[in-house]
Amino acid sequence: MSKARGLADLGNAYSDGALSNRNMIINGGMQVAQRSNRSPGGFSGSFYAGPDRWLVNRTGTGTTGFSQVSSTSYGGTKAAQATFLAAAGEAYVVTQRIEDANIAHLAGQQVTLSFWVSGSSDAGSATLNATLSYASAPDDFTTETTISSSSVSYSGSAAYYTFTFTLPSGAANGVGVKFEGAKTDATGTFTLTFGGVQLEVGDTATPFEHRSYGDELARCQRYYQHVQEGGFTRIGVVPAITTNREAPFKFTTEMRASPSVSVSGGTAYFFASGSNDTPSSSTAEGITIHGFFQKSSGTPSRTAGGTVAMDNWLITADAEL
Repeated sequence: MSKARGLADLGNAYSDGALSNRNMIINGGMQVAQRSNRSPGGFSGSFYAGPDRWLVNRTGTGTTGFSQVSSTSYGGTKAAQATFLAAAGEAYVVTQRIEDANIAHLAGQQVTLSFWVSGSSDAGSATLNATLSYASAPDDFTTETTISSSSVSYSGSAAYYTFTFTLPSGAANGVGVKFEGAKTDATGTFTLTFGGVQLEVGDTATPFEHRSYGDELARCQRYYQHVQEGGFTRIGVVPAITTNREAPFKFTTEMRASPSVSVSGGTAYFFASGSNDTPSSSTAEGITIHGFFQKSSGTPSRTAGGTVAMDNWLITADAEL
């Protein structure tokens, strides 16, 4: 690209109002992977795995995997890789859902989607489309309406693509950015690798916006986070009571909505006067976007106030769209 062209594109981007914080995609560089990679296995529904914020779905029952991989060919140092064992006619889709609070201001405007992608198949062939859709109601993606879809002529090597769309008024409900397609013939494994995904206002694709890992992690934690993992940690002080013990715990980042919380493993303790009770079980209750109460069921043998602690617990909170 010539210097003159670069300056012209920069001026165009400035006119469109997009310089910093212009990328509507969270974790488009695939830096953050709080969940474990999912190795190809039997498929039983949509799932999040590998790089944060990317939802994987498909038709059929073949093996499906999704992982964060190291590569400098997709706009950064990481990429996302999905594998689908599919028969002819079976469809696949990898989606990021953008909540209404982050996209509503762009309804009625032009936006440009840019990304790096490659694909390969060991039998037959597969199609690939870059698609934008909008939710039927604010942050409700139960049903979606397609805005536009553009075909990608993929190959086994990473290639850069850009597409410009106009967002309709319905985009104020939230937008889905999708990479989707289908096996067109024969049964075989299709591998989709992509990264450097950017959605920005205007009719010009600007260079991928690299954000710090800490910044990207905080954005991802709005939707999913490990609240506590392993180690002996005191989580709060409780008053003198005679029934259940409860203690407040703050999430790392305020979450998008009241999350579903998973609590597993380890032991919960109540400390008072130098000794402790070990409750029979523990669950998460009183969940809000800010935090929740760790409740220890059963009646404690001491009624004085004290400290609630956890040892080797895994607590996760999920508020994905």
